[in-house]
Amino acid sequence: MHFPTTSKNCHYCKKHFNSAANVRTHIRKLHKPKFSCPEEDCDFQFIMYSEYKRHYITKHTIEKQYFCPLCDKGYKYEGHCKTHISNCKANTK
Repeated sequence: MHFPTTSKNCHYCKKHFNSAANVRTHIRKLHKPKFSCPEEDCDFQFIMYSEYKRHYITKHTIEKQYFCPLCDKGYKYEGHCKTHISNCKANTK
């Protein structure tokens, strides 16, 4: 399972703990994973769908769905593409 390991705050409910180990225990007990990666040989589990989706796109796909209309550079995430477009050097031509 993929859980934060160094923070002393739960990033789901913001509760503070004395140690990172206590945070991990809290997350495992209270915020049980609801989404598991369907890929064989991947044991990652996630509480939020958005985390699962980001993991799957980043780790298990190489497809780029968003492209800069100015230079055709491709991105997996729409937000990354939008940021690129606003700074694209081809935009100044």
